[in-house]
Amino acid sequence: MPGKHIRAAISELEAAGWQVTYTNGRAHAYARASCPDGPGCCSPPFTINGTPDVDEHEAAKIHRRMRQHDAKVEERRKREKEG
Repeated sequence: MPGKHIRAAISELEAAGWQVTYTNGRAHAYARASCPDGPGCCSPPFTINGTPDVDEHEAAKIHRRMRQHDAKVEERRKREKEG
């Protein structure tokens, strides 16, 4: 079971519309998260490690991917608005 920081970050992902698929508990992979706008928007789904060395670092990785997605969406909207 991942720590509270990872669980909170996953809750934020789900609230933002990301698809989170939980694994069957093998190895360190706890879940995989997919972009809410489909595969053409962001990079491939990313793995969420349920047993990282530092819980806060894994949560920061999740937040970073959310920010990257939001920046891509904002840039795409600007381009559509301009042209």
